[in-house]
Amino acid sequence: MAAHTAPGGGLDVLDALLAGRRELAQLLGAPSWAHYQVSVELLVAADRVAPLQHAPCSCELQRLAALLHARRIRAHQHA
Repeated sequence: MAAHTAPGGGLDVLDALLAGRRELAQLLGAPSWAHYQVSVELLVAADRVAPLQHAPCSCELQRLAALLHARRIRAHQHA
C-alpha cells in the first residue's frame, strides 16, 4: 500500500486542485466543475447538430436514415 501514497501529503495537493477547478467553474458561471463540463459538452453537441437541423435537405436525410435503420433491422433479423 505504501507505493500508492504520495509522500508529504498528496491529498493536500489534490484538495487544492479540486478547489481551483471549482473556483474556475464558478468564475465561468457554473455552480460546480461537473455543471461546467456538462454545459460545455451540450454546447459542442448542439453545434454539431444545429447545422443538420437547419439544412435544406434535413427531412430527406431523416428519411434516408430511417430507411437505412429499417434495412439494418431486417438484415439482423434474417441473419
